[in-house]
Amino acid sequence: MKYLLTIIYTTINIFGCSQTIDRMPNESPEQFVERTIPDTLKLAHSIIESTEWSKDSKAIIAFYGYDQPDANQGFNTIFGYIYLPVSKDSFKRIELEPIYEDAGLPEIISIFYVNADNDTPRELGVLCRYWTRSYEHMGHQYYTFIYDNPDTEKGLLEYDQKLFNHFSGCDCDFREGESTKAAFKTVFDVKTELKKLGY
Repeated sequence: MKYLLTIIYTTINIFGCSQTIDRMPNESPEQFVERTIPDTLKLAHSIIESTEWSKDSKAIIAFYGYDQPDANQGFNTIFGYIYLPVSKDSFKRIELEPIYEDAGLPEIISIFYVNADNDTPRELGVLCRYWTRSYEHMGHQYYTFIYDNPDTEKGLLEYDQKLFNHFSGCDCDFREGESTKAAFKTVFDVKTELKKLGY
């Protein structure tokens, strides 16, 4: 499976990572996104248009999932892209570090904007939930991926590993009778904690 995902990931990069892509006349955001992704991928979340980083034209945010057809349980990898406008109908496609399965398949709960560093532009947050079950435990894991604000000079945005570790948690029951509770399961939880951290 990892070998197959590597092939798909490489194909996507060749397909157009960090390229400038033109939008056709009268093309909707959905049509634009569908035209620019490989057939092996499906949308993992509704498409978002935003003026968060560009006041003249709307950026397009799209997350695609690679399906797991043998188990039919959803996506085992989610690929995200920000289409940042460079002119009225041209976009720079910026890749986001992928979201991989981790003892369960990722499900996007929410996509949001948040202040998570010391500059003015807000960052992109992606809150995910994973159903996990093993011999030792079962429950939902919650992960928050926070990516730096995009610009046309960046071809790849990696999520902040330190913040990822801070916001990770599990609502889990363990075989020996113990249980844990995730502290950050909503956007409100994440934003409130970031303010406490000084952002």
